[in-house]
Amino acid sequence: MSFTKIIDSTRDLLRNDPNKRWLKILLLIGIGCHLLYLSIRILPSYPNGDGPEYVLMTEALYNHASPDIRISDIESFKKAATRSHKWDQVGRFYDFNDYEAFLKKESHPFMDYHKGMFVSKDNKFYFYHFYTYSLLNVPLRFISQINNFTPLRIYQVTNAIIIIVTCFILLFYSSYKPWPTIFIALSYVFSSVYWYMGWPSPEVLSISLVTLSFWFFFQGKRFLPIFLLAFAGMQNQPLAILAIYISLVVIFEQGIKIKPIARLFFANLLFILPPVFYYYHFGTANLIKDTGILDWGVVTPNRILGFFTDLNQGMILVIPLLLLTYPLLWIRELIAAIKTRDFRHHLLIPFFLIGMISIFCTMINWNHGMAVINRYATWSSAVLMIHAFYMLKGFSLVKQTLIITACFIVQLASVLFNNKYYNHLDWDQNLNKPWAIWVYENIPWIYNPDPNIFFVRTSKSYNFIPEESPVVYLDKAGVLCKILVHKDHLNKLTQWGVPADKLDSLSQTRCYTNGWAYFNKGEIVSDYSAAELLNVKKEARIKILIEDMLRSTEWYKEIQKKAIQNNVSVEEMMRRDAIYLYSLETN
Repeated sequence: MSFTKIIDSTRDLLRNDPNKRWLKILLLIGIGCHLLYLSIRILPSYPNGDGPEYVLMTEALYNHASPDIRISDIESFKKAATRSHKWDQVGRFYDFNDYEAFLKKESHPFMDYHKGMFVSKDNKFYFYHFYTYSLLNVPLRFISQINNFTPLRIYQVTNAIIIIVTCFILLFYSSYKPWPTIFIALSYVFSSVYWYMGWPSPEVLSISLVTLSFWFFFQGKRFLPIFLLAFAGMQNQPLAILAIYISLVVIFEQGIKIKPIARLFFANLLFILPPVFYYYHFGTANLIKDTGILDWGVVTPNRILGFFTDLNQGMILVIPLLLLTYPLLWIRELIAAIKTRDFRHHLLIPFFLIGMISIFCTMINWNHGMAVINRYATWSSAVLMIHAFYMLKGFSLVKQTLIITACFIVQLASVLFNNKYYNHLDWDQNLNKPWAIWVYENIPWIYNPDPNIFFVRTSKSYNFIPEESPVVYLDKAGVLCKILVHKDHLNKLTQWGVPADKLDSLSQTRCYTNGWAYFNKGEIVSDYSAAELLNVKKEARIKILIEDMLRSTEWYKEIQKKAIQNNVSVEEMMRRDAIYLYSLETN
């Protein structure tokens, strides 16, 4: 083919020549084959995050068409899971053992609970997460029984199918020209949804439904987007905030009339199913709230901003260029609206989005299991992506294509750089990301994450209490880069060589957030040498590892066996193993 014909062919494609649909079809086939291969052959069949809950709910629905968990459900799951593996090789077998032990307790008072499983009024057992996602996996659970493969594999396949269907809609129901459409679809596929594909929980479903909701919304649909949000909202109730926005748009456009109000009611109806379900069984609309893991007191401007920009778990890790471009596009739209005196309701989207994010930020544990980014940021980033692409429609075709393509390339490069492993086990919350490490060691004062994030990722401990401070970040050379300390335990800085007579002056220079404050390189001087600081860090980590061994029944049993084999005390064996694990972490 001559160069001229290549240019002509490309120009036809940019003009959305219907004869060029073959390119979208080939792309969809390629993506579909890639995702299905990953889901069947590559991804570990491991129940990340809240996976054990959804696995058992799927098993219950498969066995008796009800989400109440019974001992027979755990037994049938064990039987199916051990067709190809020994029980102690099945991912998180110990969690399933814990649930079984809880079910077998002699008595269960109303509202007794264990790891998200609650006892209802009629003495049945339900999880505090709703079962929509589990229900979607039931068909493949039947197929897994027929084809004799592990029931933990079905979730990856379901997730792959959800992504493929979403990609099909993005490619073939688009008001964009072909090239922008193709890169929008690629941006979706290789967004955070790609990194959550191995998780047997609703992240993939939620980001896909939110993506499609706003995709249809910006193409003039109104009630379908609300229905999709409501469907996703059965698993994530705060999505109701986005549905409220679209509902207000409908009222603004169509007025307060019986027909649109009735349609709005039915479009939003799915949102009320979980509260009604839990109120019927427990007398409360939200079991998660009743566990005490939510608290408006932990919501801070820093946490909300970090939802977007945090270098360890914010959206910026997945959509860096698009996140920087978004406010510029929004300001451009705002200026145009002011000039034309045209009310553009889509300019309100960021405010509703921040309202929804504020609800997410009530989670006390702000460093939970995740893949690349905070799991709640997955579907929130979808809103920004689709809204940004919509605001690009005012640009020329060439500019649209260049900006969307650049955002996709930077997005892919960022995720690959910040995530060393593809869909590994849910240990991502234990690691400081490369960008965060570089900032800690070079310009630590510009990055002060929510204390929970710094505490867990730096100390590797989940015991986030004031008594465990300070938490100190040292570089490999032993240079003191950043310290997190609670105001009630400043005196413990002396353990790191900080002179006691300096503590009062240090305290007076800090502003505390919920009692915690940071000190950065140059603000604190230690009397210890670099080697001594590294040794303090080593001993602190060994102490935490030994505490983890003591808390884990299975781990402690293994230590006891090894102690007998090596003819040493259990205490000595724990220390040896802790030193070995520490060496792996630091190499």
